[in-house]
Amino acid sequence: MKSLPARSLMIVLLAFLALPALLAAPSLAAADDPATALTPVLIAVQDTSPPQQQGQPPDQGEAKAPPPQTTRLERAYRAHRAMRRGLDFLCRTQSDDGAWGSHDPVVVDSAQLGFGILNPGSHDGVRAACTAIGARAFLFYPHRTNADEAALQKAILYLLQNWKLAYDPGNAFNVWGYGYNLDFLTELYTHPEGKPWRDEIAATIPKVVAGLRKMQVAEGGWAYYTSVMMEGDSISFTTATILLGLLRAHDLGFEVPEGMIEDAGKIIKVQILPDKNFMYGTYLKYSGNHHLEDLSAGGRTQVCGLAVHLFDGSFTRNDLIDRSADYFKNVDYVAVIGNKRIIPHRDAPQNISGYFLYYGCYYAAEVMTFLGASAEPRHWEKLAAMILTRQEEEGSWWDTICFDYGDKWGTGFAVLCLERYLQSLKVLETTLDELRAKVRRPV
Repeated sequence: MKSLPARSLMIVLLAFLALPALLAAPSLAAADDPATALTPVLIAVQDTSPPQQQGQPPDQGEAKAPPPQTTRLERAYRAHRAMRRGLDFLCRTQSDDGAWGSHDPVVVDSAQLGFGILNPGSHDGVRAACTAIGARAFLFYPHRTNADEAALQKAILYLLQNWKLAYDPGNAFNVWGYGYNLDFLTELYTHPEGKPWRDEIAATIPKVVAGLRKMQVAEGGWAYYTSVMMEGDSISFTTATILLGLLRAHDLGFEVPEGMIEDAGKIIKVQILPDKNFMYGTYLKYSGNHHLEDLSAGGRTQVCGLAVHLFDGSFTRNDLIDRSADYFKNVDYVAVIGNKRIIPHRDAPQNISGYFLYYGCYYAAEVMTFLGASAEPRHWEKLAAMILTRQEEEGSWWDTICFDYGDKWGTGFAVLCLERYLQSLKVLETTLDELRAKVRRPV
């Protein structure tokens, strides 16, 4: 029997090695844009064409029409239209008390249990975080309708009145509620929309900081599953999210307890890997594998890098630029294999979890906004395109099932990304009707 050529043996071996990954990723077949969702596995398996002879033109396969060229204003119009639909979704789904999200079994299919949210403190924390993210999306939108304004005012009142979050043993997400409330209130404090609420905001921010201080673990950061006993491990991205709000509060003149910022910044720096990614948490520092998650690290490296840069500058602007480029090199792959996975970390390659998708996108947009002219325009376009192709029919975005919360934080983050995108195009102040009138052809 004639032996197989070396090239054929290599192809067979690659296909055999790739089979488990392909079987574990059924969502690849349902990708919104398969053409942009190439993965290293697919490339290895699909590279089965015979080598080209010298001087022979490459086989182009079936001819495909080039994608239609769009102008800057046409792209802006599409983004603004999607953003408007997202805000309308948030207006329709806001609770009477001003919050977003519910655990009510009448409202939500009880089978959609999410993860780790099993007690009142957990639900209060997630609801506060969703409300702060949604309110921030309305705050940054310069063309608020009457309905938008009413939704924003209700959300502000809710966050000012419900700043205290209960802790129950085993509680998850308590710190997320405090963290995103602080993030929103520090932005509102200097925004013209916050002027009528200035005294209430000034009184509430120190209380939120005190709530976070009680949850800060002994080694300096904040755990994903919180503890008032100051035990547990510091999770890199949780700590970075909170550190950004603390730094802003400090810059605004609010008192932050001594050592609170310093301890948080130092424990994030401990988790920087040699390639300038960040490990998930300090519990992996001595494991030797750091979760084996080079791809999923991108979602947290954006917020961690920005927090460390603002903390002491040791994560440089060039580091931010490099990590941003790496994030956008892999974001298609991450979106396809992680989006809408039911079990966090467990049912996707490299432990990618769905709920990191729009969170990672948001902080990628924040990093690019911070970088300004140093940010790559093509990265802005890639981010916008990925978000636009994943909007649901009712106008929402969601990346994981979590009671009635997943589509609320997903929509808030997605709208914020599109607002930053339009800001990068210098058309955020242009109304949707003005953009519609300026485009060259119907879109």
